[in-house]
Amino acid sequence: MPGDAGSAGVPGNPGAPGLRGEMGVAGKAGSCDHCPPPRTAPGY
Repeated sequence: MPGDAGSAGVPGNPGAPGLRGEMGVAGKAGSCDHCPPPRTAPGY
């Protein structure tokens, strides 16, 4: 008959980094007409 189970061992080493994921789809290209005009100091 086997005896009682021993205590848990120490955790192992971290694994190697994984592979790089797939690139996402390209966003829409366009102008900056949705941006507000730049703010400059008065009299600049």
